[in-house]
Amino acid sequence: MAAMGNFVLMALVVGVLAGTTLLTAFVNNFIYFPVLLLSYSGFLFRYARELKVNIGQKFSREDVLIVSGVLGGALVTFFLNNHLELGSVISASLVGLFAAAFVGKKAVPIYCGAFVGMACQEVSGSFYSIVLAGLLTGGLFLINKSYFQGFGGKLGTIAFTGCLAVIFLQGGEFSGKMIEGLHLKWMIVFYTVLGAVLAFFGSVRLGQGPVLASALTGLVGGIILPAVFPETGLLLAGAMFCGAFVGMSSRDRLPNEGFIALAGLLAGIIFVYSSPYLGGTGGKLGTIAFISTLGVRGLWDIYMQFLAPYQTKVFALFLRNF
Repeated sequence: MAAMGNFVLMALVVGVLAGTTLLTAFVNNFIYFPVLLLSYSGFLFRYARELKVNIGQKFSREDVLIVSGVLGGALVTFFLNNHLELGSVISASLVGLFAAAFVGKKAVPIYCGAFVGMACQEVSGSFYSIVLAGLLTGGLFLINKSYFQGFGGKLGTIAFTGCLAVIFLQGGEFSGKMIEGLHLKWMIVFYTVLGAVLAFFGSVRLGQGPVLASALTGLVGGIILPAVFPETGLLLAGAMFCGAFVGMSSRDRLPNEGFIALAGLLAGIIFVYSSPYLGGTGGKLGTIAFISTLGVRGLWDIYMQFLAPYQTKVFALFLRNF
């Protein structure tokens, strides 16, 4: 029952972001509307498949440490971001790097909490709001331990769900505005793809693992891009960090850099057209990555299940008559 409620809640949260993005693309650039619509179809197909995963949830004392890790990651990141003013990307990256270096496998819940802490204080409200969002996200983390394994953006989506629930309960307001300028939009897409490929390469090819690889990618982007592009660097760093979450995908979900680049491209487009909505909410970048990775994998599943067998038969018939 808890798992089904979790699936419905996360579907609603993702649906809000996906729906507003789709509407914005329809109004502002109809070329991307069918692309996003097709990708969302793939997302829904793959999301529905995860419902068939029947794994009994067994909770243990270790789960208390997991929730504590999520909460700790949220609070430290929120402090670095809003009080030391390091910025959300650098703050979350530093927490991820520290966790990967010193706590090993326990780094994952801490990194998930870091995405909660990326929320800006104007949106989240207060320290106590982050505590509540961190605890709620910790609970969702436990429920989702066995689901969506290997899909980049999963942790961010869990954090996004926890943050949104708290913000809606408190009647908070969001930030955000439409990104203008074709050149800037394509730069965002480029750095999203770059972040995805770099993080995947570090995680899979170099064997550094998804947390360390994505955090390092985010830190590099968070330091270099604002220095190179004073006016747009923070935005581009966010795009590159978003791509890094795509790159956290495992090879059994997105098998190579081609799939990763395609998911990164989709994430860049969603990043651009979701910019007016739900800004300042922790986990939004990860949710964009989650939609993209499931969308690409879902479309591939649709092709393999419904089109590939038919294509093989047609190709064989063509060879026979050639």
